[in-house]
Amino acid sequence: MDLRQWLLITLSHHHNKETTMGLMACLEFTHLHEEHAIVAFATGREPHASAIREAYCRVLVDHGGVLRSNCSTYYFSIVGEGEQQRCDDLIRHYDWLARVANRRDQLATAR
Repeated sequence: MDLRQWLLITLSHHHNKETTMGLMACLEFTHLHEEHAIVAFATGREPHASAIREAYCRVLVDHGGVLRSNCSTYYFSIVGEGEQQRCDDLIRHYDWLARVANRRDQLATAR
């Protein structure tokens, strides 16, 4: 599946191989042909919900929420009570970590 390959590449930019493969194992996709949609459900399974949030946030931050390939264009959204807020908080956390790492690198360079 084209989408799985793009998600694998995106996640591998942020995680080691073992973590990336673990996240991908939790992502189970269903193709809703009449809706022209590919969905992943977590329904009470926290490892799966965390993997969906991680994939969504990484695609949102790295690609503006859209993955484009030679075959398709995938637009990402997340649905569920409180999910958007959880993802917004996670993205803010990623931003904070990036700023801390940048500051650490600046201080190391200044020495």
